[in-house]
Amino acid sequence: MPVKEPSEQAAVVALLQTRPEGKSWADLTAEIVAVGSALTVWHKLVPGQLMDLPGHPNPLTVAASELQRWRSQHLQVLSILDKGTHAALRESTRRRRSYLLEGGS
Repeated sequence: MPVKEPSEQAAVVALLQTRPEGKSWADLTAEIVAVGSALTVWHKLVPGQLMDLPGHPNPLTVAASELQRWRSQHLQVLSILDKGTHAALRESTRRRRSYLLEGGS
């Protein structure tokens, strides 16, 4: 099922997969937390384009598909911005995680 609008979670995954400007995961995570929106960070760091280039799918669309695949495997996805993410993980300044995958039912 195609995703119509990219989510904050998809933006977190796309940022980490593409690492715009060669930024580290830690730098991207810090920027996402500081701004409060992965989509805002995405639009700031990644120039917009009118259409996908042949053979180069939109990273937000790819990330949204990844998220759907993970969920279909019964994995729960929590990004650094999600309320369900444990406060200790959100507020840690060392080794802060951008997203977590949790399995189980």
